[in-house]
Amino acid sequence: MPVDLANARAIEHWLDTEPIAVARIFAARIALRVLPLLVGVTSVGHQRTMYHEDARQMAIATFGALIPAWGTENIDITLEEKAFRVALDHIRSKYSGGGGGAFGAGGAAVGVGGSASPDLHLEAVTNAISSAVDVATAASQNRSKSDIIKLVLREIRLATIAYPASSPSYSEIAINPPVNLDDLVKAPLWRAEPPYRASTSWTYLQRTMRNSDKDWSPWIDWYNGRVQGRTSDGKLEKILSELPKEIWQRDLASINVEMHRAISLPQEDPPPSIPNPGPASTFIITEQGFDLSGGSPTELERTDKLQKSLHERIKTRLNQLGDVVGSSNQHLSLALEFNDYMRFLDVDLAELDVPSVWSTGNGLAAYVEALSNPQPGVMTEPLVEGI
Repeated sequence: MPVDLANARAIEHWLDTEPIAVARIFAARIALRVLPLLVGVTSVGHQRTMYHEDARQMAIATFGALIPAWGTENIDITLEEKAFRVALDHIRSKYSGGGGGAFGAGGAAVGVGGSASPDLHLEAVTNAISSAVDVATAASQNRSKSDIIKLVLREIRLATIAYPASSPSYSEIAINPPVNLDDLVKAPLWRAEPPYRASTSWTYLQRTMRNSDKDWSPWIDWYNGRVQGRTSDGKLEKILSELPKEIWQRDLASINVEMHRAISLPQEDPPPSIPNPGPASTFIITEQGFDLSGGSPTELERTDKLQKSLHERIKTRLNQLGDVVGSSNQHLSLALEFNDYMRFLDVDLAELDVPSVWSTGNGLAAYVEALSNPQPGVMTEPLVEGI
C-alpha cells in the first residue's frame, strides 16, 4: 500500500520500517527541492546581487555536505558539516537584521494576507536545508532511528513553510514499501517538470555560478542530474568522500580547487571481473582429511532423457573426429587435449566427471579459435576443414 506522504504519522511509520539510509536520502531530496529558493527571497535592506553571491556559497556548502552522503554507504561527514555550518552562520549573521530579524528573534511575523515575510522565508529555507544535513550527520554518527526520523519530520514542516512544492506530498515519487533505495536515489526530484518558481530560481542561481571566476560546473551538473533523475556515475560522490579531511577546514573555493584536482587525476580501471569457472570440483571430509569430489551428474541429470541423448551424440561426434584430429593435423597439443576430452566423455553418464569435461572442453574451444585463423610466422598449418 502506498505511503500517504501528506500524513506525518504515515511518513513516521514508513521510515521506522526502512533502513536509516532511506531517511537520509529522503531528507536530502527535500533539501535539494528547497535549495533554489535561496535566490527566491531577499532580506529587506540588502542588495540583490550581494545576496546571490551568498546564496552561491550556501549552495556549494550544501552540496559539499549532502553529495558524499548521497548513496547507500554511511559516510562520516563531520568536517563537511562544519564547512556547511560556517556558510550557514555567515548567512544568519548577515541577514538577521542585527539580531532583530528572523534568525535573531527565532521567528518573524507573517505578512499581510497570510504570506510569510522575506526573513521568515529565508529562515525556513536555510533551516530546512540544515535539517537535511543534521539527518546525514546523525546517520553517520549512528544515532537512534527515532532521533533521525524526528529531524526528517522537522525538515518537512520547515520545507512546507518555505515552499509548499518542496513537500513530499506534492513532489515525491510514489512510494510503496519496502522502498528500493536505488530507485529513491535515481528518481527525479519532482514527479513532473520542476515548478516554475523552483525552475526559474535555479536557472538564475546556476547562471551566477557559471559566470563566476571559479569553475563550479561539477556541482551544477550533479544537481541538474538529480532534478532530471539521471543516474549518477558516483564519481563526484566518491571524490568528495575521499578528499583528505583537513581540506574541509578550508574555504569553499579551496575545496573546489582540490575537487577539480582530484577529478583531473587518471581514474584507476576497475579490476577485471572473474570469469565464470563453470562446474567445479568440491572438497569432502574423509577420515584421512579432505578429499576431492569429482562432481558427477546429479540423480536427476543421470535419468534425464535429454542429458543421456546429448551425451551419446557428443561421443558419436568425437569418434567421427578422432581419426581426423590424429592423422590430418600436426598440432600435438590439440591432439592431446582432444584425447583427454574423449577419455573423460567415454564413460557412462553416471560416472561422468563434469568439471574435467568442462575444463577440457573449454581448452578445445580455445585451440580451435586460435588455429582457425593462424597468424603468419606462428602457425604453419591451419586446421583441416570440418574441425
